[in-house]
Amino acid sequence: MTLAVNFRLIFHFCGWGALMLAAAMLAPCGVGLYLGDGAWSSFLAAAALIALLGAGLVRQGRRAARDGEARNRDGLATVGLAWLMIGVLGAAPYWISGTLTGWDGLFESFSGFSATGATAAADVESLPPSINFWRALSHWLGGMGIIVLMLAVLPFFGLSGVQLLKNENSLAGDRPSRA
Repeated sequence: MTLAVNFRLIFHFCGWGALMLAAAMLAPCGVGLYLGDGAWSSFLAAAALIALLGAGLVRQGRRAARDGEARNRDGLATVGLAWLMIGVLGAAPYWISGTLTGWDGLFESFSGFSATGATAAADVESLPPSINFWRALSHWLGGMGIIVLMLAVLPFFGLSGVQLLKNENSLAGDRPSRA
């Protein structure tokens, strides 16, 4: 019995997640431009870098996505790696703008994408409006479930995400609920 995973396929799925994250960063960039808060360039730079990374990952796994079929273990690995990747990359605007540095930026990003509502900012109201918009957007995305959002888009590209859904809802299992 082999426990190998198809890394190219996992990179491909994670690449699409990174591209969606980069697209999401354009909204706070627009807010920053409109309000003139100065942090808009942080979102533009972060979105550009993340889009390059995402495009590279998608390109790396393009053949695997076309030829291979996702197995349960590939889905589980994708869910875990995509969540880690999006959490780390989501901290880029905080770091680039200098509003939150180091672990505080990571904490804020993971807090948002896990929808916990916690913050590392000492005074949230003093943050630039585009940064606060990003905080709110990351909480909304976390509440929606970033993997569920990926599943909604993957079929448009001819990709199957059933294994991702099974792994995201693994707590539901096959047991009937007792209400």
